[in-house]
Amino acid sequence: MLEEFAELVTDGELDDAGDLLAQLVARSPNHVDVIGAELSLAAALKDAAGTLHAGQRYLARRPDDSELTFSLVGMALSEAQTLLATQLAQEAVRRWPDHPQAQKTRQLLALLAEGAAASRRDFLAAHPTLDAAAADAVQSCQEQYALLVATERVAEATALCERTLDRYPGLATVTNNLSSCHWQAGRFEDAWATCSRVLAADPDNTHALAKHGNRQPSPGAVGRAAGVGAGAGGRGPRPDGSGQRTGDGRPAGHRHGPHVAARRMDRRHVPQAGSLLGAGPVRPAVTRGRIAAGARDAGN
Repeated sequence: MLEEFAELVTDGELDDAGDLLAQLVARSPNHVDVIGAELSLAAALKDAAGTLHAGQRYLARRPDDSELTFSLVGMALSEAQTLLATQLAQEAVRRWPDHPQAQKTRQLLALLAEGAAASRRDFLAAHPTLDAAAADAVQSCQEQYALLVATERVAEATALCERTLDRYPGLATVTNNLSSCHWQAGRFEDAWATCSRVLAADPDNTHALAKHGNRQPSPGAVGRAAGVGAGAGGRGPRPDGSGQRTGDGRPAGHRHGPHVAARRMDRRHVPQAGSLLGAGPVRPAVTRGRIAAGARDAGN
């Protein structure tokens, strides 16, 4: 099946490739070649968030892939994932100091450090009662939240927001994100109550006002929430997010899945990676010539 999948991707038959990938994921969601197939399809669809998610899972099993590691640095920055970009860049230059991209990646790390300091200053100016540790924790929450909802891992995004609010109660941005998670999961009364908490402290908060004025969801919103919350056949997502399904049983990120909108991250302090790394497309992990010998374990 992996050979057939690779041919479909190569031939640009991405819809059929997505159907076949759903079968592969159902059989072996954590097999490295199946994760590689998810990475290949996400890259072919130009789905940056899906590419990042699959790329991280692939690297966890194939950590010696230097080209993918360097490529994901630029991909992370394209999604304003500065903390993930920093983590990947640090790992890349540590392990492959003589790589052709290593020197430019070191320059990028310096820019990322400057941007992180500027973001921290902005946060502390807006929240004078909090400290630098809180600023870093909230930035981490915001970036992880954006990637989680973009890849339809709403349960994980909900838990992330709740953990952050347990440590730093009352943060409007994180509370609004939690309200969005409740909405996407079909918990509409919880969503309304959560944004009400924001409005109690800040009656002019535009994000909370927009949610608060839409207490009764449309039938379409209910259907989309059911698809995201239940997954294929009524199953929820796996705890690690692997094998995530949309409402029609296709892998998350497939173009027929329900859309879960993530609020765009603040890009004022995000370096432009293209001028430094010249980041091109992520190399497919599964092609006709790169089917692993173990593919038969994944249904080949």
